[in-house]
Amino acid sequence: MSKLPIKRALINGKRRFVVYLFDLVDHLEELTDYDKSCRDELVETLKDMIKEGKFRDNIDWTYNAKRHEIALTLSSTQILLARYADLMSQKATATQSNTEQPTTAQSNDLNKIVWDVIHQITDFIQGIKS
Repeated sequence: MSKLPIKRALINGKRRFVVYLFDLVDHLEELTDYDKSCRDELVETLKDMIKEGKFRDNIDWTYNAKRHEIALTLSSTQILLARYADLMSQKATATQSNTEQPTTAQSNDLNKIVWDVIHQITDFIQGIKS
């Protein structure tokens, strides 16, 4: 398992541990061997989930103008990934009867990887060394 892309950023006047959205997508891609052409789609899906969810601007996430990127707190990253895993499970269930088995297997692999990253963040918060 590769190292989490955790950085520090100023959110609501305090320095917080954060994960930048593009770093998160790169980390997920690094852990999978899928086609990298869906990177933009994944970024847009996660951005939409942030906007549609109840994430609070400048508390749960902030826009870093220097990096032109969204920075998420660790807990917000976990929530976003859990919602993404749920979305992927729903899509896999809905299309399972219409598609071939490898797509479902890929979805299950991605779901497992997403939950592994969530657990990595939990371990980081608790101070557990890997």
